[in-house]
Amino acid sequence: MLSIILFSLLGLIYNPVNCWYNQSRKTFGTIRFAPQNLPHVSNLIMIKSITPANTEGENIDHDKLDKIDINREGKTVILFNGHPSDDSPIPFKDLSSALFEQGIANIFFIFIDYTEHQMSFTDGLMLADSFGKYIADLVHKFRIRPDKYHFIGHCLGAEVAASTLNELQKLSPGKISRFTAFDPFNSNSSNISNLKQVAKFTDAYHAGIYDPVLPAFGDVDFYPNGGIFQPNCIKLKSSKESMRCHHKSSIYYYIMSMNLKVNAIETKFNDDQKYLMILDNPRYNTFGYFVNQDLSGSFYLPTIEDEPYLINYF
Repeated sequence: MLSIILFSLLGLIYNPVNCWYNQSRKTFGTIRFAPQNLPHVSNLIMIKSITPANTEGENIDHDKLDKIDINREGKTVILFNGHPSDDSPIPFKDLSSALFEQGIANIFFIFIDYTEHQMSFTDGLMLADSFGKYIADLVHKFRIRPDKYHFIGHCLGAEVAASTLNELQKLSPGKISRFTAFDPFNSNSSNISNLKQVAKFTDAYHAGIYDPVLPAFGDVDFYPNGGIFQPNCIKLKSSKESMRCHHKSSIYYYIMSMNLKVNAIETKFNDDQKYLMILDNPRYNTFGYFVNQDLSGSFYLPTIEDEPYLINYF
């Protein structure tokens, strides 16, 4: 017999920042046609070089990417921001600092300003393939082997990153070493559904954005607090602040995992995909950055209201 986790994954998750998707109703939080009269994608995308001394990043001229001084034999991380974009760089600054401490040689931040150009989540999703094709041409100029790359995308950024990777395969065949997705949107038609064909390892983190929580798609999928609301965010009085807290939680949990190793327990969805269930004879995997890549599956871990939010319960 399977034992059911104490968390039901039912109930509408209202997201004032337009990054939820109601699977049961097949509707997005905001429905619009793609915005008209947008600048060319080259003017919508910034690529920043991140260094330990400057985690804000320095904008790089798109025409000079093949001339920048980088370690082409070192591990290279490319970060893709989510929607909305007005505060999306904030957690990536902390993530960049943590990654440099792990010996990452190069970090680049792909920033698309959805907010400035009034693009909803739906707009960005419709344009993801256009973004991906253009960004792949930029990344190809780095002349770095695919197996040196680790792509990290948040929400809509995960879809853009997956589109970029699919296009990059046409220019530099070969799988990248790792693809990490925070609160990704996934459907049968999304680029994310193809990741196992283009990445050696994919890990995903679901922390409470979609209704109901999206099924697993990676080699390893983690569901903090069952993939629903995070305890440290519920106490916030403003619904907008609370939802943005949920939206960023998976990134901060990932950062914490570099210094705090906790176990997650193996689960599966029930037949109607609405509950996570702990297996009778579950396996355990290390949550986050140091995940055991040889142990695939879906994993649950509890989170708590107070820092460090992650606890080694199992």
